[in-house]
Amino acid sequence: MSRRRLYTNALVAVVQVVVVAGLLFELYRFLLRQIGTEQLGAWSLVLAIVSMSSIAEFGIGGSVVKFVAGDLGAGKRERAAATVAMCAATAATFVAVSFVVVAPLATYMLKGVIADPALYASAIGLLPWALASVLTTTVAQMMLSTLDACQRTDLRAAIGLSGAAAQLGAAYYFVPRDGVLGVGPALFAQGALTLVLGVVAVVLVLNVPARVWLGGERSRLREILRYGGAIQVIAVAQMLFDPAVKLLLSIFGGLSATGLYEVANKAVIQFRSIIVSAFQMLVPFLAHRLGGNDYPREVMAKIYRDVQGLLIVLTVPYYALVAAALPILLTLWLGRFEQVFVEMGLICLAGWTVNTLVVSSYMISVATGQLKWLVGAHVLIGAGSMVLGFAGGTVFGGMGVIAGSMLGLAAGSSIVPLWFHRYYGVSPRAFVPAHTGPLIAASLVGVGVLLAMQLSGTSPQLSVSLVTSYGLFASILAVLVVRHPVVAELIARKRPAQSSS
Repeated sequence: MSRRRLYTNALVAVVQVVVVAGLLFELYRFLLRQIGTEQLGAWSLVLAIVSMSSIAEFGIGGSVVKFVAGDLGAGKRERAAATVAMCAATAATFVAVSFVVVAPLATYMLKGVIADPALYASAIGLLPWALASVLTTTVAQMMLSTLDACQRTDLRAAIGLSGAAAQLGAAYYFVPRDGVLGVGPALFAQGALTLVLGVVAVVLVLNVPARVWLGGERSRLREILRYGGAIQVIAVAQMLFDPAVKLLLSIFGGLSATGLYEVANKAVIQFRSIIVSAFQMLVPFLAHRLGGNDYPREVMAKIYRDVQGLLIVLTVPYYALVAAALPILLTLWLGRFEQVFVEMGLICLAGWTVNTLVVSSYMISVATGQLKWLVGAHVLIGAGSMVLGFAGGTVFGGMGVIAGSMLGLAAGSSIVPLWFHRYYGVSPRAFVPAHTGPLIAASLVGVGVLLAMQLSGTSPQLSVSLVTSYGLFASILAVLVVRHPVVAELIARKRPAQSSS
């Protein structure tokens, strides 16, 4: 795959995330007004608990991009198709069987956390929809990962947008009629449509005879499961993070706080996805280039330095602009100002910012199969978030749970670049490129000033002075970014990159 295709795929991925974020913004705005934070918190808790059933897929979904991209890079299209079908069938079977354990476990956990009988009844009513959504989403995400491996981000984006639009449309129909119980079929509509469109797209893109899809190899499945074992440990730690935070928050802060956290964290994750989705394209790009082989360490180190430099220069001002706008955005989203809601959003943003800064080392490690320290990082994130979240909740209540969990997220994430630099012999100074001091300083000062302007009164107000100050802040950061040596070098390389094939 050429660099031009890499840049195009990254751009398409960013556009998709931006549009989906807009749809989710409207979805959660609608839900908050229709069912309120407490019922939204109940649904969020149900989905978080049921999502643990994805553990049963043994990391197969996370292996698809690497193995299919490697097969395509080696010219083995039929083997790639057989791998996709075999992985989808195996993962769906494992997840479906896990429901025998997950369903009663979820019922028991919900009964212990939700004291209100009406809310508990609603949660139990949502349980079948949550289980069905997890099953369809598991297979659907495998199809989307296959499209990533095929370098068809355009199709993935179109399918993702269609699914998000279907969820919003279904919510408009079901929620006013059924209340919180309407959220279940709305989510299932998204997963079902994504699955159907994903299967059709994968079949058309790979374009192999029908018999090929049934030609899965046991040796390939064993290879995937070995690789997926490490991926699965990562997935387990990831899945424990969200349910753990929400369970602790429900205990120490109540379901209303859980609902507010769900919305605030969802907003931050959508902002994060705009950056991560672009750099995520490194995985199929490098896996395709490798084709099952290895690059010399010095080559990977050079790739990392280039990517990390660009990541820092883009991420620091981007998150500064997000942080500066977050109070007014969350207030508009909720429809009223709540200090706790804004504080939740800013704390979540701090934790996910640190996590984003390790994306380049993380994605390169996934593409090359170097998963040892990724596993360690996610185990530390999962364990650290639970321990620190519990400690914070015991002392400070619900806000302490969020602060402790985000501290665990940041601490665990830092393991990845530490290992990467050591393994590939990269200088620690490469983590933050030279001449970035003015950009970081301007970002911190601007955030401080704009947050003070918004939070000094009773509630953030969208005023002429705030808009003018934000525009001036954005302009200063834009100038510093464009004049930074990393971006200047990228612009200088743009012409030869476009001519490559």
